[in-house]
Amino acid sequence: MRKPALFVTVLASLVGAVAVADVVTAKHGAARLTDIAAIPVVDLGSRIGYVGSISPSGGNDDWNWGEVQDENGEWILFEDFGAGCVYNFTQHRGETVEVPVFRFYFDGEAKPRLEVRPKDFGYVFELPKPLADAFCAKSQGTRPFRIVRSFVPMEYRTSCRITSSIPLRGHSPNGGWGHVMYHHYDSPEGLSTYDPKRDVASLARAFERPLGLSADEVKTTESAALPAHSERTLFASDSRGALVETSLAVAGFDRTMATNLWLAYEFDGIRTAEAPIGTFFGCEIPSTKVHFRTALIDVDLTADAVRFSNRFPMPFFKACRVVLMNRGEDALVCGARIGVNRSLVYDPAVTGIFTASKYYPRTRNKQRENARIGKLVGRGLMAYGTISGYDFARSPWGVCEGDVRCFVDDMTVPRVQSDGSESWGSWGWGFERGGSMNPFSFYDVLQDQHVGWSELRLTYADAYFFRRFVRFDLEHGAMNDHPESSSSGQIFGYLLQTR
Repeated sequence: MRKPALFVTVLASLVGAVAVADVVTAKHGAARLTDIAAIPVVDLGSRIGYVGSISPSGGNDDWNWGEVQDENGEWILFEDFGAGCVYNFTQHRGETVEVPVFRFYFDGEAKPRLEVRPKDFGYVFELPKPLADAFCAKSQGTRPFRIVRSFVPMEYRTSCRITSSIPLRGHSPNGGWGHVMYHHYDSPEGLSTYDPKRDVASLARAFERPLGLSADEVKTTESAALPAHSERTLFASDSRGALVETSLAVAGFDRTMATNLWLAYEFDGIRTAEAPIGTFFGCEIPSTKVHFRTALIDVDLTADAVRFSNRFPMPFFKACRVVLMNRGEDALVCGARIGVNRSLVYDPAVTGIFTASKYYPRTRNKQRENARIGKLVGRGLMAYGTISGYDFARSPWGVCEGDVRCFVDDMTVPRVQSDGSESWGSWGWGFERGGSMNPFSFYDVLQDQHVGWSELRLTYADAYFFRRFVRFDLEHGAMNDHPESSSSGQIFGYLLQTR
């Protein structure tokens, strides 16, 4: 097998280094989107919240959103009292029905600070691309739907309310199908009330190229054969630092390598993460020749040597080791680049160590049981996750069903949900269009017979903070999936180390 060119500068022209302070502290509100160094800091005074169209009665009746009218006769989609920040607004609705007007109220004001319609997402000053956008899909080949999403951060100090001018109710095409993801804080310190006149374009421009932290030390491994059932140490250190980049270039890439090639991370003498590159890089079922780019994870499937990059910061205080493992039956040819920053200073009392849940391989769904994609136990935060579904063409069950059910410190009620697995990444009814991306999520679908999909969602901004555990499930059973369908995936985050 011919060796590709040396893998030395995979990201040299792609990654814009982000300057950081020497002392890393927790961030709230809009700062969480771009202060990459602060991601591992565990802030237990922040709580993740979700409000949306999930039916409390179960089943698949997830199209009703906004059941209560306010004093103005508007239908309340979201309301929170206290300090917080809205990170994600998603809604999908038929284009042929009455168009809603969304109004955003902040800090007890009687008049909305923002008033928009679905067609405005990605096209108005207040909701610029790529932080906001929309796309149209078709349901059953005939009904056009517009799926809108916004990742524009909206801070508030005392309260926030989001309303719709009409009730979002009823089956296709009238329904609501949407959600708000937000943080609630113990204190308004450092927050500024959302101002629609503030220039959001400069923030949006930061996501026109990949984010990343500067590396003052780079370890490059030349492209070479990695025999079957072998491993290679890509990086080892006996002093403190922070990994800021893990990049691979794999020659002759095929779909099986996504689950046969693994990465393992050891921090301070403990192996905390093992993952196939498919989940680690958010493309577990690579199906199309696409180059997707999120804020911190990129995959280029168009190159001769397929390129992967993950730039989540991973601090360590005593030692670190990164291992590449070939668990397949054939030799692989690949190169690697590991970036390290030695100048960042973290407080070990509040800084989590990068950790992965146990990989959940492709597993047949059990009726009336959730697919348990991953669980992290301790105190920490979930930073991103990858989920995949197989055999979803078995209409009418498997199209995009199986709601995300994410339990945080409590197994009674999910803290985070979604109306269908695809809505977790703000796709709505977007399964008929593969290779879609935005700064915080990526979705790909197998085009051959539409039998599989894979989805990545970065949650580092609207981080899922937990004090005891986080468990990430996909709902199955009844109308939520076919009994012969399967799912797989993995979640990644940061755990405080017990002393």
